[in-house]
Amino acid sequence: MRKIFKISISSIGVIIGLILVGLIIYRLNYYKERNKIHRDLDKLPGVKVIEIWGHPDTKLEEISALIDIEKKGQIVITNLNKDDYNYPEHVSIPYIDGYKFKSYNCDKILGISSSISIGSNDILGKKIGLLFNSPIDIINNYDTILRFVNSLPKYPDLGHYFGDNNEELFLKVQSDKEINTKDPLFDLVGIENDFEFAKTLDWTNKKCIK
Repeated sequence: MRKIFKISISSIGVIIGLILVGLIIYRLNYYKERNKIHRDLDKLPGVKVIEIWGHPDTKLEEISALIDIEKKGQIVITNLNKDDYNYPEHVSIPYIDGYKFKSYNCDKILGISSSISIGSNDILGKKIGLLFNSPIDIINNYDTILRFVNSLPKYPDLGHYFGDNNEELFLKVQSDKEINTKDPLFDLVGIENDFEFAKTLDWTNKKCIK
């Protein structure tokens, strides 16, 4: 009886050990891409990663990083993981040097985001006149991006811009140093109020407020 009991305890110990090893391997693989992105950013001259995060799913998605660029300032770079990589067509910046954004974009349907979009296919990307092929291009052109943001109307004034095929954009630029360094889904808090606010805007394309 004692022998069977000892064998049972040993078997349970082995099972628990295997489970723990499995969890460790799973965790290492789960954060593997994030950790590599962190290391690659930290290797860049004058760049320090303050925080890096993403949306937890079957794998970590929408990886973003708050970085400090020596003698310049801080910026959040998004969509750093391979599956979300949209450079140069779509490049989103949710924060730079104390500025945060709220974009109300209508391209057939109304979309709202907490970032400024400066990719080659974006309305403001065509105005800034630069092509961002990678996050390194964002870092190297920090000063140009900040100058562009400084030239935009600041809340309570809103920027109003037009693109191709009746695309229309209202942009709110606010001074706010509080940064969401958690799951990107936190940006959806209050989205109902944002849609109500969007209805009050003077859209040229009236389909935007249906």
